Amino acid sequence: MVIDSPEVAHTLSSISRGNLLKVAYELRLSPDGSAIVWISRDESGREVVHDSEPHSTWWTRLKLGLLLPWLNKDEL
Repeated sequence: MVIDSPEVAHTLSSISRGNLLKVAYELRLSPDGSAIVWISRDESGREVVHDSEPHSTWWTRLKLGLLLPWLNKDEL
């Protein structure tokens, strides 16, 4: 089904953006610029800053770190 309606598209876009803030992380540089921090929002909408990647374990981070030298940076 295809709906050609700017009004519906705007409404769906607004809903998606609102939900995205609830389930997605925003990436920023740390205040000193040396690392990435992950920003989420709690139930009241306040920012929560995570110093390491949320929902990852030290084991996952270790495996990714070990694979990093073989990453083809041209494909990023």
